Amino acid sequence: MSGRSCGRIFCTICFAEYTDASVLWPDTPFYVVNTFDHTLLFYLGRTVTMVSYKDELAVAIGWEKHKFLPDYTSFARAWEKDSAPLAMFAPKDLTDFRKQFPVAMVEIARDPRRVIVAKPPAHPAAHPAAHPPANPQAKTP
Repeated sequence: MSGRSCGRIFCTICFAEYTDASVLWPDTPFYVVNTFDHTLLFYLGRTVTMVSYKDELAVAIGWEKHKFLPDYTSFARAWEKDSAPLAMFAPKDLTDFRKQFPVAMVEIARDPRRVIVAKPPAHPAAHPAAHPPANPQAKTP
């Protein structure tokens, strides 16, 4: 995968449209690291796992603790364990994270405020994007 940015300021809906057909399957782990974009969940049509950042969502995180990782160390462990995760960072946070944790990541989208990264596949043919699920709405002849 190569990096991608929209011609305009990167917007959540642009990323959601880009990822629908390429890398974001219903079972793809998606992490939001040390930040939160309230529109992301709406446009992705799914939940995410938050890392480090609580702010006004601390009470809700208490209800669903499995959707929260408290620090970079926990996130790095989860990233290594997952087969094809995605994550959203602020650019500076990504730089800081990579200095501390040199895990495999490739940038797939960027704007001045956000960077989306994916874990490169160990075996490209095994990556979910290489084998899209069957379309149940497709008409057969």
